[in-house]
Amino acid sequence: MIALILLLGAVPFDVQGTQIANCDYVEFNRYHDPDGRVVFNQMIFYTWDLRNGRYDVRGWRLNPDGKSVVTRNWENLGYVIQWKDTSGVYKLTTDIVRYTYTDFDPELRERDFIPRDRRKPLFK
Repeated sequence: MIALILLLGAVPFDVQGTQIANCDYVEFNRYHDPDGRVVFNQMIFYTWDLRNGRYDVRGWRLNPDGKSVVTRNWENLGYVIQWKDTSGVYKLTTDIVRYTYTDFDPELRERDFIPRDRRKPLFK
């Protein structure tokens, strides 16, 4: 019983003012330097561009200590990702979650396709 209470206390519940969005897939990326040390962890949010036949970055955020909670949504076979930071509480639904470990920053490379200032914002 105590374990259940602790588990439920760790899951962020919807609160008033939660910003809600949807994207096609989320990449949890761990970027390493050439010596193999972790530089940072980030979440990168993508949507499918039918016209160009590729996923485009909509946004990203640092995920410093893996504080995002990812849960499986069995009703639609997708995922729900929730987190809280200094600017608010967020809830994101997505179809795909992917974990990557790279020696480059994927979001930075995507700026060659769509610069940050031309991306459609994920959250309002």
